[in-house]
Amino acid sequence: MAWSATDAVKHAEDNAFATSQKKCAGYVKKALVAGGLAAIDCVHARSCGGGLEAQGFTMVMDQNTDTGTYEKGDVVVIESFADPDGEGKLKGSASGHMAIWNGSIWISDFKQSKDVYPGAGYRMAKPAYKVYRNSGK
Repeated sequence: MAWSATDAVKHAEDNAFATSQKKCAGYVKKALVAGGLAAIDCVHARSCGGGLEAQGFTMVMDQNTDTGTYEKGDVVVIESFADPDGEGKLKGSASGHMAIWNGSIWISDFKQSKDVYPGAGYRMAKPAYKVYRNSGK
């Protein structure tokens, strides 16, 4: 089965919650399989980039080169980060985060927004990230 960003995005949309379930990698990996990829072997979202590259994705931008011009089916992989405010008000994330772009918003285990970062802690900490794209070949 060839890669289908449309099928991957539909699966992500159909299975997304209103709020985070703290299982972004699992949900995005299932969406990628629905789009025609083999299962990606990574536990933490932050470590899924190599699996994406092994299946035809290439890194097209990072936090320093992000133009905000995403294509349907793009996947963002965000690094982990510690307590961003130093006071424990905003929790860090040891696993990082990943999401798929549906053409309007980012979707992981929940429907996010146009912002690549899924929440206030990420927006404050601004951890490094990479956006991957599959050419469909």
